[in-house]
Amino acid sequence: MIEFDIRTKDKINSLDGIYRRYCDDIIVVVGKSESEEAKSFILNEIKKYHLEINEDKTDIRIFNKDSKGELRSYNEHNNYRNLQYLGFEFNGKNTYIRSSSMSRYYTRMTARIRENLKAAYGSKSIGNKVFRKKLNNRYTEKGERNFISYARRASEKMDSETIYRQYTNSVAKVKKKT
Repeated sequence: MIEFDIRTKDKINSLDGIYRRYCDDIIVVVGKSESEEAKSFILNEIKKYHLEINEDKTDIRIFNKDSKGELRSYNEHNNYRNLQYLGFEFNGKNTYIRSSSMSRYYTRMTARIRENLKAAYGSKSIGNKVFRKKLNNRYTEKGERNFISYARRASEKMDSETIYRQYTNSVAKVKKKT
């Protein structure tokens, strides 16, 4: 796909835009008047490789100022929609970890805590102790290689206060559930 990347990057640059691709995720940023030309070019180029673009996953976002004068992201029907790319969302002002990723993290954390509580205090318990250190390593800022450490690195790299707020207090959240 290197030739595809080169041709597409050159075309998008000629439209004063930005082109990025990571594996099968592509993002193109161009002015509204150039959007159809960019989309048409990419669809024609991708056909040369006998690949198809999944239209269900193709999103067009238009950034305009809202009634407060702040830049916001809208879909082509002028409904407020965040731009999503590589697990992140951008609304025109703030960057977030995708809400579905955060939801999945909290669901898994809650399920694991329930399992630990059942193992510690259930009718067929194998002990009488909740393994808090293990839970904290797996689901909080105390752990070095977990979802929260990924969120922390993303927050620092992107200098995003909103991502920081998404993951803070994870120790308190685990403690509250145990």
